[in-house]
Amino acid sequence: ECGPACRGPSSARRSDRIRTALRLAFTFAVGWAILLAVLAWVGGPFVAGLFSDDAEVTEGIVTYLRIIAVSLGGYGVIVVAAACCNAVGYSLFGAGIFATRMLLLYVPLTFAAAQLLGVTAMFWAILASNLLGGAIAYYLVFHVLGRCDTSPARV
Repeated sequence: ECGPACRGPSSARRSDRIRTALRLAFTFAVGWAILLAVLAWVGGPFVAGLFSDDAEVTEGIVTYLRIIAVSLGGYGVIVVAAACCNAVGYSLFGAGIFATRMLLLYVPLTFAAAQLLGVTAMFWAILASNLLGGAIAYYLVFHVLGRCDTSPARV
C-alpha cells in the first residue's frame, strides 16, 4: 500500500517524496513479478503436478503460471498508482486506472482472444492488458502528481 507514503508528503507539498516512493514501489512490484516469473518457470511443472496427473491439464496450468506471473508487474504498478491517486485526493483517477484496465483492456482482449484463438491466447491477452494497463497507470499517476504541484492541497 502506497497510500500513507503519498498522503503524508502531499500534505506537506512534497511531491518529490511521493515520486520517490512511487518509483520504489514500482520497482518492488516489477522485481517481485520477475521473481515470481522465475519461480513459475522453474516450479510450474511441480505445482501443476499437485493439481492433476493429466498431461494436457498440467500443460495448461504451467502455461498459465508462466505467462500470468510475468504480467503481475504491470498489475502491481496499477494497484500502487491507484492507491497513490486515492491518497492525494484524486480518487476518480484511481478508479479510472482500474476501470481502464478492466473495461477497456482486460475484458475485451481476453474475450476476443479466447473466442478467436483459444485459451493460451487468452493468457497472453491477460499479460498484454496488465502490462499496457501498468504503462497507462504509470503515466497517469505522474500526470496527477503534476496537477498536485500546481493545485491547492487535497486530502
